[in-house]
Amino acid sequence: MVLRPFRAFAEVHPDINGEDLDWSPNRELLHMKFSYTGELGSELIWVFHATNKINPLVRAWTFRDPDTEEYQPWTMIRANTL
Repeated sequence: MVLRPFRAFAEVHPDINGEDLDWSPNRELLHMKFSYTGELGSELIWVFHATNKINPLVRAWTFRDPDTEEYQPWTMIRANTL
């Protein structure tokens, strides 16, 4: 079994944020910086949160993984778990 090194969102930086309320016809985009610790050390990364304009309970999030330099697939957020 291969163990994956420790990776974590360490701290939120609510003062470093933004929004694009016209990101798409159906969705608003919010983003905020987080401290992230991964295989290559710690850095600040953007976490993106998309909200459906018609039904705000439909939401998803993504971020760019600094270890792979790739964006992670959008992950749906279950509203009843917030």
